[in-house]
Amino acid sequence: MLFKSFLAHLPLSFCSSCGDGSRYRGRLLNERRGGSCSNCTSKYLSGVANGKTVVISGFIGCRASECRLRSMGLSVGDNITVLNNSGPFIIANGDNRIVIGKGLAKKILITTG
Repeated sequence: MLFKSFLAHLPLSFCSSCGDGSRYRGRLLNERRGGSCSNCTSKYLSGVANGKTVVISGFIGCRASECRLRSMGLSVGDNITVLNNSGPFIIANGDNRIVIGKGLAKKILITTG
């Protein structure tokens, strides 16, 4: 009985950007295992339109995917431009052109500007 009452106070979903879950009890975010809340300025690279320039604010996912992105030359604070978002993502980081899949694009948190 005590355990059930403890679970009733826990949020069901967490924002994957800021980690806050207090405002989301009983409703899902924009993805099954988390998403960005409306108060966060961070969004995913997978939702950026062609030609937009954004700043990388972080990476989510396992350490292997973060290491893979870093080995491609991407790091937090980089300005990147989305050249193509249909099919595999083609992004420009300075003079470099990088092709990544949609799954890896969902693991890159970005801010506009």
